[in-house]
Amino acid sequence: MRHHDGVGVVIEAEHMCMTVRGVRAGGASTVTSTLLGTLREDPRSRAEFLALTTAGDASGRAHRHL
Repeated sequence: MRHHDGVGVVIEAEHMCMTVRGVRAGGASTVTSTLLGTLREDPRSRAEFLALTTAGDASGRAHRHL
């Protein structure tokens, strides 16, 4: 088994109930994240990870995927 110094997860999800039915509000999304180990403790590592994984926003602009 490999040992990892840090783990990060960022998930963006769209609320389909808001975009498909009812109010039909575009861009109804939410982002959640968690960071463990080095990514949580080291500000430089955290900033680099978040810059790579959140290079976009809920308005539909392009995101960078690792």
